[in-house]
Amino acid sequence: MTYKPSSSSIISLQDILSYYDDWFTLPIFQQNPLPHQAFLAWLTKNTTPKKIAIFDTTDRNTQGNLCTLIYNLGISSQCYGISANPKSSLPSEILIPLTSEIPLSSFSLIYIDISNQTIKSNPHLSIIQTNVPTDTIFIFNNLYSQNSIAKENRKLINQWKDSYPHFELSHQDGLLTLYTGIPKNSALNELFSLKNTPKLEQVFKTHCALLDDYWQLKTQTNNAQEINNKEQILKAKTETYLLQQDIYYREKAYKSSLEHVQTTTSTKIETLRAQNHNLTQQNHSLSQQNHNLTQQNHSLSQQLEIYTNTYHQLSISQQDHEKNILIKHPRHIIFIAGEPNTPGVIYRCYRNAEACTIAGHEAKVINAADVSPDDIQWADILILWRVEFSGHILGIVELAKEYGTLTAFDADDIVFKPHFAYIEIIDGIRTIGTTEAETSRTFGNMKQTLIRTDFATATTQEMREHMAQELMPKHAGPLVFILPNIFDDDCVRISRFFSRIKIANKNDNYIRIGYASGTRTHQRDFALVIPALLTIFRKRPDVRLVLFREPENHRPILHMNEFPELNDFQDRIEWRDTVPLKQLPQELARFDISIAPLEAENVFCNAKSELKFFEAALANVCSVVSPTGPLTRCIQHGITGFLAKNTEEWETYLLTLIDDPSLRRQVAQNAYHDVLWNFGIQRQSHLCDTMMLSLTGEKGAAQAMETIIARKDYKNLGMPIVPESEILFEHDALQESEVTVVITSYNYSNYIIEAMESVRAQTLKYIDLIVVDDGSSDDSVELIITWAKEHKNRFNRLQLHRSLKNVGLGGARNIGIAASETLYSMQLDADNRLLPDSCEKLLAKIQGTAIGYAYPHLRHFGAGEAIGGHVPYHPLRLTVGNYIDAMVMLAKWAWAAAGGYYVQRDAMGWEDYDIWCRLAELGIQGTQVKDAIAEYRAHVASMTNTVTEQTYHKPKVTSYLAERHPWVKLVLPEESPWVNKNK
Repeated sequence: MTYKPSSSSIISLQDILSYYDDWFTLPIFQQNPLPHQAFLAWLTKNTTPKKIAIFDTTDRNTQGNLCTLIYNLGISSQCYGISANPKSSLPSEILIPLTSEIPLSSFSLIYIDISNQTIKSNPHLSIIQTNVPTDTIFIFNNLYSQNSIAKENRKLINQWKDSYPHFELSHQDGLLTLYTGIPKNSALNELFSLKNTPKLEQVFKTHCALLDDYWQLKTQTNNAQEINNKEQILKAKTETYLLQQDIYYREKAYKSSLEHVQTTTSTKIETLRAQNHNLTQQNHSLSQQNHNLTQQNHSLSQQLEIYTNTYHQLSISQQDHEKNILIKHPRHIIFIAGEPNTPGVIYRCYRNAEACTIAGHEAKVINAADVSPDDIQWADILILWRVEFSGHILGIVELAKEYGTLTAFDADDIVFKPHFAYIEIIDGIRTIGTTEAETSRTFGNMKQTLIRTDFATATTQEMREHMAQELMPKHAGPLVFILPNIFDDDCVRISRFFSRIKIANKNDNYIRIGYASGTRTHQRDFALVIPALLTIFRKRPDVRLVLFREPENHRPILHMNEFPELNDFQDRIEWRDTVPLKQLPQELARFDISIAPLEAENVFCNAKSELKFFEAALANVCSVVSPTGPLTRCIQHGITGFLAKNTEEWETYLLTLIDDPSLRRQVAQNAYHDVLWNFGIQRQSHLCDTMMLSLTGEKGAAQAMETIIARKDYKNLGMPIVPESEILFEHDALQESEVTVVITSYNYSNYIIEAMESVRAQTLKYIDLIVVDDGSSDDSVELIITWAKEHKNRFNRLQLHRSLKNVGLGGARNIGIAASETLYSMQLDADNRLLPDSCEKLLAKIQGTAIGYAYPHLRHFGAGEAIGGHVPYHPLRLTVGNYIDAMVMLAKWAWAAAGGYYVQRDAMGWEDYDIWCRLAELGIQGTQVKDAIAEYRAHVASMTNTVTEQTYHKPKVTSYLAERHPWVKLVLPEESPWVNKNK
């Protein structure tokens, strides 16, 4: 119904909304605000209804809060509510019980939460289906709720909307105001007349939404009086987040411990049962066996002696490590921790155990002193990390041979070469309270463990070479695998969260150069950068150096007496307390630049891993490092970081980054994208699985080696190309989401709102939304910004990016995914829609796995009916054509592994097909989720119809794809064999 007001006056926002500042002093506003409280306060203040009926049975106490609001505003209205609400404990003079004897026609205003009140079946409300009270204000809350009750009520409400004047708010799940008659009240008259001035209507709606946001923020601040500024709010969020993480890790450790006890107990019970059964059988057949044995002749005895000698010789060769390694089912792996109270146990034991679990194996971590015979019998492989040799370890190794369990030695430093135990090589010996002799003894014990194991695992290529050198005297062709230091998904989440906290909490102009050394073993390393730092201090007064100290006594980790040059710059040094490893991302995120100086020519330092680089990258921090072998291979100089080999280069690169914040951001982003796959737990799961395959025999070893060679150590296929863009709208509630929906749009103003609304309706509690406009020439951007301002509180993060020039679909998708801060992103074109549970179901299928992407079942609508996404995943299908739509949930690490979507305007259209092919080349799996449904719009203006399938364009696309993937052989529909004859 189009309402024509009886007055020609235009609504005055200033007059209507002028009372709000005064209302904030009322007691009701010190509590949790009502949904749409700003609008309800204005409406009731201007219409002064005599009697109000409230239908809401939820435990949010809406009826109590609304009545209290009316009471505090000084409106002489009587409020009636359903007394069944357990929180409705207001005195009868404020909230009067609502009974069936009171006719609905006696109320001036009726408030209904349609998400929990079925109008047809409610004894109070069912009468209004056929006999709607006249001249009554109806307010329907939760208008857009997706539950079945609300959907049923909406059918009836939509009929009334055709007959009566109404006004609709869409924020906070929607609110509809409807009047069953011709309004005589001037406020109602002006409210309904807003439809005649759409721009003014939108301004009014936006104003109401902003006031509700302001109200909620103000009441939250009042409820937490100790939080009185932005910095304290962020600090509270940080402390809460860390507490949640602490609880998570404690529960994880408890679960692991409980599983170990249950497994051990179960194994013992099964062993006892088996022994009892065997004894019974042995007793029953003892006499028969004795009879058979006495019948054996002398020739058999001689054969037995020959076999015994042969077996003895094979045993000797086993002890000399000249055996053929063979395990049939490498499913059980135990990581044995030699230094369980150091951070290294997380990198080398717990994270690698998780990688094995993701790969489909069973893995657990046990301290070296706690390993039992039952553990050894359970395991197929024992990996001993930094375990010194002893009688206990000798027993473990010998028992493992009896059980056919393989053993491996693992280390993350060169701690197995006693002849390296000199201060000239390892500077840390003099600063950690030990001696060369003691270090040599420790290294000698490590070496004894190494040479007794069947194979070894190393963190870097250099480490692998040193291990192989030590094994060569005992092993012909030593077997050493590289399993790099890695991060897990939790580390990514925490790092990205604190990088956002840093942006929100930045309150000074200092540039912080951080050196995150956690041990007193890097004096000579740090000395390399001192001259450059002194020059920088003199040239750039806004630079601060961040160093660490012990939290108990504030003793610096570095021996500062060795650096007297810094005495004149004490005010330029920020001291931070060292923290547990899980809190390290919070400290790294404070840096603007991370430095990792190392003696690159030193044989010990040159074998160290890349973790200082990738941990800084995760926290959105760029790095300048020394050019050791591992760092030189993993860093693209000037793109993902800077390699400085002398004082001049340290000074040049640091000053360049200090003076160019945009370069810092770009390098940090590049580094983040580069490490996501190369040092992530998903790639490690592939490496572990390939290692397990190689241990199943000669055939498995050959297949594993073929895979390693073909996939080039599973390294990523390139850096994602992320075109330049500008942010037109930005909102961050500083919560944590699991999924970001990325909508790409180009001149889709007719459809973009539908797409965004489908994201708003997702069942995930926290969700992020990033919209990328690829240089539209229609009014898309204005529509998106207006919608974003109104609905931003539904989202944890909400951003609108616009490319600086039209870059095509691949570039637009890369912009959106690069801007995301979650592990998973849902790709959605602006002309398509998601069903409310699409993201939740897709996430459930791939979260915490090595699956790179999940695609839903597609339901076509618009121009024609069809289905898509109904074919199960198999990479071989890709050789003949694409069967997976672009609408997928894609892991960010998988996107990074593939090098992102290609950006090639003259070959636009098959960016999605290309990335599925690239992921197949890395062995990264996709998966179909049958019960997740999304909607694909078929229309003549789609990109498929206007670009991809055009005869002038498609040959370019097919040629480009064939060049990138020669193994793809597209199959076209068969032509009739009679075509030529007919001609």
